[in-house]
Amino acid sequence: MKILIVDDEDVCSRAIVNHLQLCGYETSTARNGAEALDQITLRRPDVVIADVGMPRIDGPELLEEIDVRFGDIPVILIVDRERHEQELFSQTARALACFNKPFDMDEVIALLAQLRAHRHQSRRSA
Repeated sequence: MKILIVDDEDVCSRAIVNHLQLCGYETSTARNGAEALDQITLRRPDVVIADVGMPRIDGPELLEEIDVRFGDIPVILIVDRERHEQELFSQTARALACFNKPFDMDEVIALLAQLRAHRHQSRRSA
């Protein structure tokens, strides 16, 4: 399963990449939403994990662009606790999931495992 991690904070991005690679996932990274859209066009990841607060194109804008351009790529958003939750709700409602920083990577891994199983089952029944 190919996962694109989009975060302008290198430390956070590296931590997510390391954990996912240890669990057997193929990863790539982008530092902002504009880079992410280029990567999605080139590599077509199975899942995108994106920080909400980024320069140029932020997480909610990226989510909208992915919906419009690619449609079927699940997006998991990472949210800073400082952001007002009601303000974010309408912007992030289409996301597969939202995790508040700091978040438990085991929860992210569990969600990815569910996605992988669902994709596998969908392919078998098709």
